[in-house]
Amino acid sequence: MNSPHKIGSVEAPLVYLCYGASGLRKHKLSIAGDDASPWVGQELCVISRSGQSLPIECSPPVGTFQKLSSVEGCEWGVECPVDGEDVDFDCLIKSEFTAAPYCIPMRMGHYLHEFTGIKTHIPSPLIDEKLEIEVQVISAYTKKKLVGVEVKWHVDEEFVRNEDTVELGVSKFIYAFQKEGLHTITACVYNPYDDTWTSHTFPVRVYESSPWKEAKLTVNGVVLPWGSPVVLPHGQPSEVTVEVTPEIAKKLSLNLVDVNGPITKVEPKENELHDPVDGKFKWTLTPQTGLGGRVTLLFVSQEVTQNWEHDCRVLSPNLGDEFYVRYDGQPIANDRNFFFREDPRDITLAPKEDSAIAGLPIALTYEIKSNLDDENLRCSPGFGEPVKAQSWSLTGSTKSGIFNLIFTCPGITMPFVLPLNVLLSTDLNEEAEARLEGDVIAPGGTVLFRGEANTLTLVAKSGSPFGHLPVSLQWASGTLEADDFLCDPALDEKIKAHSWSITGPVGKSGTIGFKLACEGMSTPLELPVCWVLSKNFDDEGTFLVGGTELTPDGTVWTRGVEQTLTLVPKQGSPVGDLLKSLQWVSGDGLVKEDFTCGPALDEETRINSWKITGSATKSGRFRLKLVGPGMVPLVQLPACMLLSRNLEDDVTIKIDGADIPASGKVFIRSKPHTLTLEPKPGSLVADLMMSLQWGSGTGLGKENFSWQPPLEQLIKPHSWIITGPADKSGTFSLVVAGPGGITLITLTVMTLLSANLRDEADLLFAGNPVPAEGVAMLRGRQGVFSIRPKSNSPIAGVPLSLKYVPGGSLPETAINSQPGFGVPDAVHDWTLTGPADRSGTFGAKVTCEGGAEFVMDTTLVLSPDLNDEVSGISITQAGGSPIPVDLSKEGMWLTKDSAELTITLPESSPLLGRTVALKWLDGLNPSIEFPEQFVVSATTRVEIKGVDDPAASKRHQLCLDYQGAISQPWIFRYFNGLPSNELKILCEGVYQGNNPVLLKFNKSYELSIVPKIEDSVFEDWMCTFADVEGQGIKVACLSSNKDVIIKAPSLGGGKMTVRAQKMEGFNGGRVVMPVAFKEFDELKITFEIDQLESDEK
Repeated sequence: MNSPHKIGSVEAPLVYLCYGASGLRKHKLSIAGDDASPWVGQELCVISRSGQSLPIECSPPVGTFQKLSSVEGCEWGVECPVDGEDVDFDCLIKSEFTAAPYCIPMRMGHYLHEFTGIKTHIPSPLIDEKLEIEVQVISAYTKKKLVGVEVKWHVDEEFVRNEDTVELGVSKFIYAFQKEGLHTITACVYNPYDDTWTSHTFPVRVYESSPWKEAKLTVNGVVLPWGSPVVLPHGQPSEVTVEVTPEIAKKLSLNLVDVNGPITKVEPKENELHDPVDGKFKWTLTPQTGLGGRVTLLFVSQEVTQNWEHDCRVLSPNLGDEFYVRYDGQPIANDRNFFFREDPRDITLAPKEDSAIAGLPIALTYEIKSNLDDENLRCSPGFGEPVKAQSWSLTGSTKSGIFNLIFTCPGITMPFVLPLNVLLSTDLNEEAEARLEGDVIAPGGTVLFRGEANTLTLVAKSGSPFGHLPVSLQWASGTLEADDFLCDPALDEKIKAHSWSITGPVGKSGTIGFKLACEGMSTPLELPVCWVLSKNFDDEGTFLVGGTELTPDGTVWTRGVEQTLTLVPKQGSPVGDLLKSLQWVSGDGLVKEDFTCGPALDEETRINSWKITGSATKSGRFRLKLVGPGMVPLVQLPACMLLSRNLEDDVTIKIDGADIPASGKVFIRSKPHTLTLEPKPGSLVADLMMSLQWGSGTGLGKENFSWQPPLEQLIKPHSWIITGPADKSGTFSLVVAGPGGITLITLTVMTLLSANLRDEADLLFAGNPVPAEGVAMLRGRQGVFSIRPKSNSPIAGVPLSLKYVPGGSLPETAINSQPGFGVPDAVHDWTLTGPADRSGTFGAKVTCEGGAEFVMDTTLVLSPDLNDEVSGISITQAGGSPIPVDLSKEGMWLTKDSAELTITLPESSPLLGRTVALKWLDGLNPSIEFPEQFVVSATTRVEIKGVDDPAASKRHQLCLDYQGAISQPWIFRYFNGLPSNELKILCEGVYQGNNPVLLKFNKSYELSIVPKIEDSVFEDWMCTFADVEGQGIKVACLSSNKDVIIKAPSLGGGKMTVRAQKMEGFNGGRVVMPVAFKEFDELKITFEIDQLESDEK
């Protein structure tokens, strides 16, 4: 080993060492002296870096000094281990002085390569026929077959590709030549150790075609396809027969080219020409027993120059002697091999040492032994398909079962059968079940008692081949930790026996969740929760009956009355979440069927209370017990008595001398109410001491009431005076109890209200608050009055009635109410409809039991047509006289800046004295101002002002808001200007602008007056045309009706047909036609005669 570098001058290059270098073939590390170096003459030694050790042996040993001579230098022998992984390390050369050591980086591995098993004879392929050549790479030191070494392959000295070595150090190269002739294939591998290449060149003769294509080769009676290898079993004679035409071979010689000489006997002799017998050439070849290998068979004829070559493999007659089977690259198990559904496993065949099986076509098939169907196994490449790569991907699905794998190879009589392949689900739950003390664990879990050992086993389900796989018991969840348990074998330890002894803690209760995890399965088996409890149930919880603790002496239950038995877990106890059941033990005078229970007796539940009702007709003694999952007994309850306490069978309950309604009694604030229990004839309950007890309240507490006698005081006879507070409302319930506080009956919920229902609720009409003056409704139309509770009021759901109050102008029969007047209803919505043919007023109030009421303000019924409610409407414009207004026709108009609207009512009008408002139906109209509200009297005057605003160009809809109802709208027009500002003149559809209208004599023309905007103030307004004469011109309207209604622009406005006539004195002048508008200024139309084109006749 040479490292031609001066110490300290440059960084040393990486030095490669080889495993197996030892003895006579050990490495030598030499350092040459340099007279100029200060190291010469000094003592040197080899050391490792601090805290590390060298993986090599040196002589002199590590740390031993030797002198560096200027002539001889110094040298160390380096010996390496036999084998190992590639490893990098630093070797330091240290002087005896303080100079920094010189670092030599080293890497140890198999870095010097050799080829072995080189095939001496290469078959001569045809063009496009694949030729397969391989080399085996080994360590030059250890002869280890090396995997993963890069081999570069060249064809005719041109690089083709790299093929890394695989199993047994083999690099395989497959190539098809495209030209005939002599070629070369070269394999090269690099040696990092000495920066050299190891190479080998194979000469290859390529032919365009073969004369042997028509020849037939038969081995042991089986005809081989062209190019198929010959397989001979060792230790047995094999007959090889060739049938070929005399043109190819009159005589034939069989020559053997051996790689390792496995064939010891050939008859007739090899390398000699032989005549055919019955048209066939026959040889018997007998390989040596126990020795396999590869041989090339050459058939030589004098009739053709090209030999017929065959790859021949000598193998054991038992295919299993030739290879190892590996699953996912690992050796197969000795007993069972496991597959998991939809988890493919790679099956590969690794040739045994010196076996020639590599590259032969091998087929994989299967044999089902249990539970599987053909569709449950699939393989790539497919089953039965010969595969030279000798590798398959096998996937199972759907079912679990056992199957054998069978490997077959042409020419080998005994296939290899791999038994006991097991297909399982990846979910352990499908394959096995857990049992505790031999019993399947219930889904709701099981109970383990503190400090007691229990045996857990995992058992295969019926039909499942599960077994032999390592399984571990693991902690999954719970209030108890894994360290709280004693487990044998230990938690997380993988075992095949599938049995564990589990002992819980002694001093505490809790829950523990275990799971069983199986190697190779993705889904573990989650065990139901285990509940660790004390055998002394007092450590876990107490029982209450009706809220009172159940004592060892038991308690009294009321016949036919539901009682609640409640389990109250103690702190830290998991019993509250336990799946448990309440069960019957025994009875004296009673049987299990005398009771109803929810949850039912024997029904498993996690609820910690049971509502139990005993017989309504029988008395006696009974006993119950609490049972955990799997019927594990937890505790037996004390004996209890069932007695008759059916109070309603024995007494009549009255408040203020009346029966309590089903909806409950309404109490009035501050008003005393008397609750009385009146014994029925023959009842013994009169002598029973009873107490009145507070049940519950919403918005109220028992301290808000006055009780006489006090609550919870046992009395007889049974009568109590109850007075509610003056300033609170709410609901409450009361309980009548017997001795010991046993509930005999819970009274219907009572409601406490104010006598003035305005304290409890708001009155709405159509969903809005009622105006201060009362509601206005329209004739014949429905209106909905509603009561909506105020915050914290209990009035919701209390039956209320709407009652008619006399005093209005409308009788009760004129008003329709749904629900009807005086009918109690808990919904609190009343739909009222007034008469359709008259207006008037009526009164109503909302009442409830106990005298509380809500008196409504007077309600008005008005006509939607304001004309029906008034005796007259007029408008007086500034400086003008009153003009009557017909709302149903022209509506209202205003042509001045101000006007006075006068509304006159009849003496009987319900509108008298009501505050109303004028309201624009189509939104705001900024061109008009009037009061927001005004009070209606017999004669009401309202000031109206016009404002300069673009809105004045349009007509608007105005209505009267009755405050709760709105009248039908009418048209309102305001315009203070010239009509020409808002109208345009068209002649024959042509806009004239400011120009005169040109007419021809004696020709008819259609004039149009069109509003400039839609919904103009002039829309639907009437104008009047007039004939005009002057300046020798007469323009006449051709219609006898000169009144025209102006329509919207989209409808063409107002139209009139006119004609001009020439009169005496015509001088070419102009004439003006006035168009009159009611209440507005005139529109003037100027006409002129078109003299150039006049049609004068």
